[in-house]
Amino acid sequence: MIKYITAIMISFSIWILSALINGLLCWVYLSVIAHFSAGLVLLTTVFSLIFSIPGIIAFCIFFLINVITGKQSHLLFRRLIKGAVVCSLLTGLIFYKSLQWEFAHDFGFIICLGAVAAVSAVFIHRSSILLFFKNENHEPAL
Repeated sequence: MIKYITAIMISFSIWILSALINGLLCWVYLSVIAHFSAGLVLLTTVFSLIFSIPGIIAFCIFFLINVITGKQSHLLFRRLIKGAVVCSLLTGLIFYKSLQWEFAHDFGFIICLGAVAAVSAVFIHRSSILLFFKNENHEPAL
């Protein structure tokens, strides 16, 4: 039971960190390149948190399925990277469909920023993920 709670907590931490990174990247893009107001940093982070809820739920379920099936840590880490990209792209589509009138011309770049943020958050949590699976499966950490 503890391993499932730990997997959920790691997923939650990845979600928060990914939203912060995405909010910061989108703020930089929107304020510097697209010339939006510089006061958007909080708003972009809040939007990132709200619109990524379906993506993080899917990511958490994906993570738990891999925990249940007992994947090796190095294989799981690769799968989590791929899962983060897929979930962030789906989240970007939800964001686009919800606010397409506002960000239609920036759609592709904003979705790419979300994918970069999600992958970055998973990479930042790499040691936690590998340690978690080392303890669970008694494997050597990579």
